[in-house]
Amino acid sequence: MSARVQRRLAWRWAAALALVSLAPALAFAQDNLIMKRGQRIAPIYEGWIANPDGTFDLIFGYFNLNSEELIDVPVGPDNSIEPGGPDLGQPAHFFPRRSRFTFRVNVPADFGDRELVWKITANGKTEFAYATLKPDYIIDERIMMMNNGGFGGRGQRLGEPDNVPPKVRLDGAAALSAKVGEPLTLTAYASDDGNPRGGLGGSNDLGLGSGWFVYRGPAEAITLEPEQEHPEYRRQKARDARLKKTAFSPVPSNSAATTGGGASQAELPPPNVVTDRPFEVTATFSEPGTYTLRAMAHDGGLHDTADVTITVR
Repeated sequence: MSARVQRRLAWRWAAALALVSLAPALAFAQDNLIMKRGQRIAPIYEGWIANPDGTFDLIFGYFNLNSEELIDVPVGPDNSIEPGGPDLGQPAHFFPRRSRFTFRVNVPADFGDRELVWKITANGKTEFAYATLKPDYIIDERIMMMNNGGFGGRGQRLGEPDNVPPKVRLDGAAALSAKVGEPLTLTAYASDDGNPRGGLGGSNDLGLGSGWFVYRGPAEAITLEPEQEHPEYRRQKARDARLKKTAFSPVPSNSAATTGGGASQAELPPPNVVTDRPFEVTATFSEPGTYTLRAMAHDGGLHDTADVTITVR
């Protein structure tokens, strides 16, 4: 057999082996394509942080693999956390795509090697998230900011002031009652230190954003005025639009530039400090039941939330 024929056979075998090895990955990718609707929800364990009192917070988020479908999964057999549940504060209304650091479950100092399991069944598919205190899962605020796109690159840079999370304060009680068809106005206040201010070229994803959204309860039975959008979901769409336009925003030509480590960056503006900026919504319910509306303030790196539970009769 000539060397030329041997090379051809070797290439064919290599190609065949590559296809075989890629088959499981291609099948997995096909099963996990983001479609408009009909896909599952994947609960996600983000990690844990240690509290000054010795307890720990286990932090969860989720990935709704639908690009448009909003899904309600009431707390119960299809949306449970065990042991200790099924209700440990998880959402029951799921927005499209990725929602990071959505809620926390506080566990005692002696939690040890135990675990919590969050189960979600949506569109006929069941997924699990397993939360432990394994060292690999320890996180901090900088890691959270990196996941949100608020640290490094377009976000906070090394040497800049640390970002203090925004704060949300409710105007009124956290448990209210209402009647079907009667409007209920909710008000919250957002405060922020003005960081992060943006990195190379700045970022239109940074800056304090706030809003109300449905956390629990059938969303089709709730009307919000003015119409609201999840602050994190709104940032995702803005980020997608920017990335489609260009990979990087140019540094403004009229900005001062400094050189550090061989890279130029725009001079940052002073922080835009916000104190008790009000944001409100009027909710009207078409069906009796128990609903939870969440107020969120998000600075592009970190966020804070406050919930109002409303019993509608």
